[in-house]
Amino acid sequence: MLKSLRLMMSASVFLGLSGGSALAAGCDIEDFPTFMREFARSVAVQEGATADPLILRSLEEGDPEPVAQSKEVPLSEVEWPVIGTLSGLEAQGHELIWHKDSADQESLQVRGGDNGLNIRYVFRRAPCWTLTEIDNASL
Repeated sequence: MLKSLRLMMSASVFLGLSGGSALAAGCDIEDFPTFMREFARSVAVQEGATADPLILRSLEEGDPEPVAQSKEVPLSEVEWPVIGTLSGLEAQGHELIWHKDSADQESLQVRGGDNGLNIRYVFRRAPCWTLTEIDNASL
């Protein structure tokens, strides 16, 4: 009994620390580009700093013009990682464009490459940085 209690306590401490450290990254880092590098580097940070539901916007083929689509995706259905490392994206020739949308909202636009990639990752800080929307305007 005592052994199983110790195992349960150890597991809860481990889970608390691992989840807490992922969540802390979104709260402890004020500077958005610094936070974004941590976010892109770790799936655990991505999972802890993503809104539930996450808004996904995209352009679908239409006649004569593409049609904008929007859907809310539950966190349990989000495919991880939502973004690769920023250095990896830059090494692939993609341009990273930083936007300060408002006092509590910033975004990163990943653009370029031969395939017309154009994705904007939108974050709000209230009080922690949280990914609220991915806008995929790639054609």
